[in-house]
Order: sequence, then structure tokens, then C-alpha cells
Amino acid sequence: MAVALIAAASCTHNDGDINGWYGTWHIDRIESAIHPNTNSIPEGVDYYVQFQSSVMCLRYTDVLHDGGESYGTWSEENGMMRIDFNGNFDVAGLFPQRTTLEVVSHEGNKAQLRFSTLDNVVDYYLTRQP
Repeated sequence: MAVALIAAASCTHNDGDINGWYGTWHIDRIESAIHPNTNSIPEGVDYYVQFQSSVMCLRYTDVLHDGGESYGTWSEENGMMRIDFNGNFDVAGLFPQRTTLEVVSHEGNKAQLRFSTLDNVVDYYLTRQP
């Protein structure tokens, strides 16, 4: 019984608790202050962010079932998420390759991240997948 409990706990918390980010998150929409009330995700494309330990994967898929992924590292401290991507597709259109995002909210299965520059604010709305 004890072995089963340890195995189950290790699957959801590889290398310790990562503050509720573990797993797959769908990026529902991206809003830019420069283009208010518009979603920056193209029709028919789905983006997902997957968190495990200090590694993250950004995946996308389209209506033709084509897709790609890019891997990077991440950390969160004091309400800020630092990400550093490398990989086989350009994530600059979605996230800057190396950046810090503000964690605006992270409650249960919903989260909002914010990227700010001098001339724009971009909000990312995410939902954890089952």
C-alpha cells in the first residue's frame, strides 16, 4: 500500500511541488493592449503549455493535425514566471524566447499571465486540462 501511494505522489510532483502548475494547460486566448478585444491565436490552432519540474514544453496543433513543440525551462518566484525557450520552432510569435511573465492570477484550473513592454501589455489566459 505504501509503495502505491509513493508512486502515485511521485507522478504528480516530480522533483517536488511546483505550485500547482504541473500538467498541461491550454492557452485559451491572448489579448494585447494594442489590439483590444481580439484573440491573437489563429482560428483552428491550439496551443498548450506543459509544466514538469523546471522543464516546460510549448506545443501547438492545427486543424490538419500538424504541429510542433519547443522545450525550455521555467521558474516562478514572487509572482513572476521566468521562461527560457529553445527548440525546433519559433515561439517569438507567442512568447518571447527569454522573458519574465507576471502571474496575474493562478487559482485552481485557471491562470492569467502577463507580458509587459514599454508600448504593450499582453495577457495569456490558460485553463488546465484534465
